Amino acid sequence: MSPTERKVVDKLKNRMPIVLSASRGVGKTILLRKAEDELAKSLATDRVLPVFVKFRDSPLIAAKQGDAFLVWMIAKIRDEIARAATTYGLIAPDNSVIRAIRGQNSPGSTMEELETKLTTAYRRKSGGEEAVESLDPDDVHYLVERLCAQASIRRIVLLVDEAIHAFQPNQQRQFFTLMRNLSGPYITIKAAVYPGISTFGESFHPNHDATFIGLDRDILDKGYLEAMRSIVLAKDSGLRRAIEDNSAVFDTLAYAATGNPRILVKTISENRRLRRNALPDTLRQQYQEAILSEHTDLADKYDGHAALIHWGRSFIEDHVLRRIYQRNNTRKEATSHIWIHKDAPATVHRALQLLCFSGVLRQEDKNTRGPGKGIGTRYLVNLGCHLVLDDDPIEYCEQVTSKLNRRAAIDFPADEEKFDEIRDHDLGTIDQGDANAALRARLNSRATRLDLTDFQRKTIAELDLQTIGDVLLAEESTFRTVRGVGPVYARRIHNAAQAAVLEYLSG
Repeated sequence: MSPTERKVVDKLKNRMPIVLSASRGVGKTILLRKAEDELAKSLATDRVLPVFVKFRDSPLIAAKQGDAFLVWMIAKIRDEIARAATTYGLIAPDNSVIRAIRGQNSPGSTMEELETKLTTAYRRKSGGEEAVESLDPDDVHYLVERLCAQASIRRIVLLVDEAIHAFQPNQQRQFFTLMRNLSGPYITIKAAVYPGISTFGESFHPNHDATFIGLDRDILDKGYLEAMRSIVLAKDSGLRRAIEDNSAVFDTLAYAATGNPRILVKTISENRRLRRNALPDTLRQQYQEAILSEHTDLADKYDGHAALIHWGRSFIEDHVLRRIYQRNNTRKEATSHIWIHKDAPATVHRALQLLCFSGVLRQEDKNTRGPGKGIGTRYLVNLGCHLVLDDDPIEYCEQVTSKLNRRAAIDFPADEEKFDEIRDHDLGTIDQGDANAALRARLNSRATRLDLTDFQRKTIAELDLQTIGDVLLAEESTFRTVRGVGPVYARRIHNAAQAAVLEYLSG
């Protein structure tokens, strides 16, 4: 663990609310789990209870169910708190406060039953929605205070893993409002988020209501290459000889990854001997094909963003990468940065945020002065995306990294002609009509894409269930009408459909 990571883990264990932001593959989950492990080991002395929460089922909460999502989140948190307290042996499962946290003392549904009810709401036809009982954050405060008193706990640390990317914008706003309302002397929330797609809402201010921590590694740090080398060797020590013998190839791949260990490990796995002649193909597959293809695939999950996603890719490929490459071959100072004026259309800023989520860009500085007197945002462009443009990526990488200057960014003014293409795009449609677009897209996928046995496939074919949604909406009794299908097989078929939806939406 690096000194920087050590500081982050310590902050995840302290009293301050934390928003931990970083791209996919940087290591947010690992640090959350490390904090959980250390808190668990010191629980007997420090009396701070770690509670790990994954909102994996959130895409199945219908967007138009009123307060259902808020109710579901609170139910989920209460259930995880009770589970942690009993798992660590702090209090008996039948204790009155545990029963109260789980909702077992009230005539209504328990927290676990509420979770199940809300995550199966997609099965109900329109107009058939059931009312759900209201749960108040104040109730959570009261119950947690009782738990702390009875179990001699000083406080609870809720470690919320990176499932927020699966929330729709209105759900994200509800989560961060809940984070603000739940924070108190007995509860501290640490939430891991992705840059570019987090909507905080009006009541939550990241720099006031929490400490905002960015995990992205700085490629200009003197110890950058050594840190990336240590991460790779920690995962596979058998690569040591190849790295030592082909350090120039490794360095190029490390810079191309732009601080993302997962991407670096992936590209090395495709060229384990770090052969120089295989480097161009390795870079092309990852940075000219995979990363941009994955960005385009976002349009299938979030169709309201489709125009912005497609524009963003075109902007990067046609207007950014070639200008960066040309400038780096004609000027003394090198760049891998762009600067966007703050008065550029909101659609442009949203499109660039989505590119940050995909790992094509990384936001470095907001409200920073540009080439003239303007104020704007500076983004780092993934180095791999323009290293791949050169016939000799090693030489080009050394040329760029040796004279890279953040202030030499390519600037785009507010009236940039390219921006006109999406200047009038209606952002309102993103947060409204297609709030469950990702869920609908998966439900409409062919049922043949499910991971089923041949017999199970024949079963859904015999029942004429065409889509994953058809399989989900079918009752288990429907499957059992087919000869040879009992309750176990029926349940497996339905579970396969639900797993397919969740796997797709969880990224």
